[in-house]
Amino acid sequence: MAKPEPGLDIVYSDFRCCEIKQVPVIRIFGSTKEGQKACLHIHNVFPYLLIKPFKSSLDMDELAKYTFEFANQIDKILNVALCVKDPLSTQHVFKIKPLYTKSMYGYHENDTLFLKIYLFNPAIVKK
Repeated sequence: MAKPEPGLDIVYSDFRCCEIKQVPVIRIFGSTKEGQKACLHIHNVFPYLLIKPFKSSLDMDELAKYTFEFANQIDKILNVALCVKDPLSTQHVFKIKPLYTKSMYGYHENDTLFLKIYLFNPAIVKK
């Protein structure tokens, strides 16, 4: 996690309508053929998970409201679980996007609504 760099990182969340304080940065360590050590910083890659929502028949306005409220609930639950000192200003969810795709479990002819939840901190994905 690092402070966002203007020009490299997203500094404002349209989903949350606020500035972003910390962004994930992937660091890859290695060395060149000549033996010189190197570190590659990869920006604008957010960890995500896919979930199937409880309600699958929502219009676009209801879906926008549902995803925003769902993001707030996830933040509250994670703040309690992680004992965050300032729970009102700590956000874990970057954005939630609806995604229509086939489930990977079983056979399905039609696409189903899933929510793609982008998180700030990769360590949160396993929690």
